[in-house]
Amino acid sequence: MTGAPEDDHAAGMIMVPPPHGPEEIVRRLREGMSELPFYWQPQIPLTPVIMAGAAYDEIVRAAQALTDLLKRAVWSLGDTPVERNRRLGMSEEFEPLYGTPEYEHAYADWQYRPDVLLTAEGPRFIEFNVSAATGGMPHTHALQRTWLDIYADAGLRCSSPFAARTAALERLCARLGLERSVAILREPRPDPAEQAVYDTQVSHLLRHGFKAEHLLVDDLAVRAAENGRFGIVLKQFVALDRLHDGSGLEAVVGARDGGALTLAPHSSYQLANKQMLALLSQGLPWMSSHERELVRRYVPWSRLVRDGPVDYRGSTRATVGLLAEEQESFVLKNGVGDSGRQVVIGRLTQPAQWVDACAQAIDEGTWIVQEYHESLSMPMRLWDVASESVVETALSGVISPYVVDSQDGGCMVRYDLADAKGLVTIAQSTVRFNTLVVTPRR
Repeated sequence: MTGAPEDDHAAGMIMVPPPHGPEEIVRRLREGMSELPFYWQPQIPLTPVIMAGAAYDEIVRAAQALTDLLKRAVWSLGDTPVERNRRLGMSEEFEPLYGTPEYEHAYADWQYRPDVLLTAEGPRFIEFNVSAATGGMPHTHALQRTWLDIYADAGLRCSSPFAARTAALERLCARLGLERSVAILREPRPDPAEQAVYDTQVSHLLRHGFKAEHLLVDDLAVRAAENGRFGIVLKQFVALDRLHDGSGLEAVVGARDGGALTLAPHSSYQLANKQMLALLSQGLPWMSSHERELVRRYVPWSRLVRDGPVDYRGSTRATVGLLAEEQESFVLKNGVGDSGRQVVIGRLTQPAQWVDACAQAIDEGTWIVQEYHESLSMPMRLWDVASESVVETALSGVISPYVVDSQDGGCMVRYDLADAKGLVTIAQSTVRFNTLVVTPRR
């Protein structure tokens, strides 16, 4: 039997005694993750990240409330998606991707995954990933299933992102009378093993009575031209990446006709634009005192980077002077950057480079400045492959709960083996996946 929790953590984290020896846990983890690419070096987790149920429920409620505010804030920028696109300084090449105002509003927040730091002051939402392309779902689902099996006697619980999404798709098909067929729209992956990320999603949908397949953007555009059509298309690619790599967006426009309903609409990226967090942090005229307090409690101080005065900690300062004098207190982020791109952390940047980054941010007009918050280290139990020994440690990381159609969809965790207190993105060689589960409700 698994024993009682060993100790509580300031952020609601809990360590549960292992139910098996480390070699058995590693064996079962390898078995559970066999269908997906996974990092087996240099250290392997021996436990999920475990959080008190009340602490996790608070984070999910805050995510839902903040997303509602983000959506209202985006729609306050203009009457049409194209007008809002221009207000945010997003590429005009995106404009053909928008659908009707009704469609954009109905589904812009259909799926999202905020990134949350657990700090000494409480959870802090540093950004929102909003689209059907939010990564990590297959790994989160597989890890959850494996951990709940290994720790079966501990009574742990979690929501599955696959289950939440499948239930949401079933509701849509029933409500709109759509054919139960799903296309997962993707881009080519350089590593053939990565195709398993899509294979596992298709398999899950097939097991739940959907017709499903994954296919490339260009292939769906061709099929759409030949009158091939799915009930629902899930866009698991980023249009901005196609602009960066020169692929263009013509096929994306063509692929839109490949489904009766395409999720999520391009307005989802307006909600994800970091400028919206800055506007909420600054406060918009229509926000109530309760809404302002909600943002103050959960969102780090954030502002648009402009050449002019800014209020910070009770005083009005010149933006340029504030950023120069308190470099270590801030992070610069481009509104449309993702996967850690175009993020500059003041305390990890040389002064001359920081000055250049600030000048670029002011010149481009789409950047925000956000107050730096350091996450509390999360307790970790790892198996060191080289020494064949258990390592008890604490590492910095980011927790990322999924919400699908307003329902909790479980939680991904990214942690940094180097514990560098900087960016924690999966593109870094020292960053690893885990998942978060919670203790039983009392």
